[in-house]
Amino acid sequence: MPPTSSGQITVEKTPNYFVHRQVPARIHRMSPKTKLLLIVRDPSVTKKRSSKPFDKMACIDQNCTVIDTSWSAIKIGLYSKHVKRWLRYFPLQQIHIVSGERLITDPLEEIRQVERFLELRPFVRQDHFFYNSSKGFPCIMKPNHSTYHCLGKNKGRTHLPVSEITMNRLKAFYAPFNKRFYDIVGRTFDW
Repeated sequence: MPPTSSGQITVEKTPNYFVHRQVPARIHRMSPKTKLLLIVRDPSVTKKRSSKPFDKMACIDQNCTVIDTSWSAIKIGLYSKHVKRWLRYFPLQQIHIVSGERLITDPLEEIRQVERFLELRPFVRQDHFFYNSSKGFPCIMKPNHSTYHCLGKNKGRTHLPVSEITMNRLKAFYAPFNKRFYDIVGRTFDW
């Protein structure tokens, strides 16, 4: 982690930390008072790029009667399993769950919640955002309003097409895990 002086907050972003078994203990050893931000989206629509059709990767059989739970793109969406591991080291009060969907549709409110969680004075305003239609995500203006920052190249990309059958199977597969996740974090995301 880079050095941080008083009055500064260091943010480190690594999505794989959430699913890696050893990371919660390591971060806790390094800094037990760390505040964690977790951005989640409906796992049935969060997909990885692949040279193979998504249906063939996500399903064990041709009719998609069984989801391939060994595929990492499926495993990452088992939020209830992953967050339970983090809760062994960090209380829920140190973890703020950010809705990935609302970060797109209502970025100001999601960022305001992050500001409150991090105990920052309110700074971000609606005029700091503009919607980038080519990426499908909002971008944020720098404070001087002369430059802006959009999410990286791998965000807002076109995902592989998924058949309706596979999508329905994914939603059914994730439903009990999502329900457990909602119960654990005390918040519903309506996936």
